[in-house]
Amino acid sequence: MDNVKKDAYYINKLKTDLAFISLHMSGKSSEDFDADEVLQDSMMFRLIQISENAKPMILSAIICKCNEARIWRRENERIARFEADSACQDVSF
Repeated sequence: MDNVKKDAYYINKLKTDLAFISLHMSGKSSEDFDADEVLQDSMMFRLIQISENAKPMILSAIICKCNEARIWRRENERIARFEADSACQDVSF
């Protein structure tokens, strides 16, 4: 069985990573950060995780927008054809 992950899963991961960064960076000066290699590594790991967990949602949004644009284009083409057909029917010789 596939493990389907919805946007809510990724949002929770992002919230967790952002909360971790906020908690561990609170009250730290840039000098403190520069002096602490473990903190630097930990923050970089979390930022990479944020980047990776945001990708599926970004791709999902892009696919959704592309589908919306495709549907909108088809609907407008259908309306244009209908209007052209109607205009042709109104012409009498």
